[in-house]
Parts: sequence; structure tokens; C-alpha cells
Amino acid sequence: MQNKLQSIKKRVAELTGGLYLSTIISQGYAFATEATEALDATGSDTLDESLTGLIQLAAGLMQGAGFIVLIWGMFDFAAGYQQHDSSQQTAGLKKLLAGLLMVFAVQTVNTMIAAAGLGG
Repeated sequence: MQNKLQSIKKRVAELTGGLYLSTIISQGYAFATEATEALDATGSDTLDESLTGLIQLAAGLMQGAGFIVLIWGMFDFAAGYQQHDSSQQTAGLKKLLAGLLMVFAVQTVNTMIAAAGLGG
């Protein structure tokens, strides 16, 4: 049973890693294209758009990492629950909450900026 659980964990980790890597590559390509276009043009609007693209890339990376931590936490909690190991359950819950914070941090910060009227 333990080997089957480890096999499932490994497959999910590989799948999640592949999805995360493809997201990074596609966002990096989009940012590189946008930055090249920005160098061809002049003006501060183009620079603002490039910086916005960089911020979106960083936000995407943070959300992707948060999603991976969230899944990892769910698997750790489930394994601890199955084995009646309270310390593993606690560690799983901590990872799960950290993943949730990472996934929703970008939206929370954007909402706070909009509420304060600081957004341009």
C-alpha cells in the first residue's frame, strides 16, 4: 500500500512539475517578445507595459509555486491521516495553508491597492 501511495505521489509530482514548467516557458516567451517590442519603440508607456509584463510573470511564478505547495500539503495531510500520524498531519496542514497564501497573495495585494486608490 505504501509503494502504491509513493507511486501516485511521484506521478502527481511529475504531472504538476510538467504543467508548471510549461507555464513558465510560455510566460517567459511572452515577456521576451513584449520586451523586444518595447526596445523597438520609444516612450514611457512601452516601459510601463514591459514592467507590467514582468510583474505578471512574477505573479504567475508565485501562484504556480503556491499550487505545487498546496498539492504537496494535501498529500502529506492525507498520508498522515491514513497512518494516524498527528505530526505529519500538522505539517501537511501548514503546507496546505502556505500554498493557499501563495496562490491568493497576488489577488489580495491587488485588491488592497485598488481599495486604497493607489492603482494607476
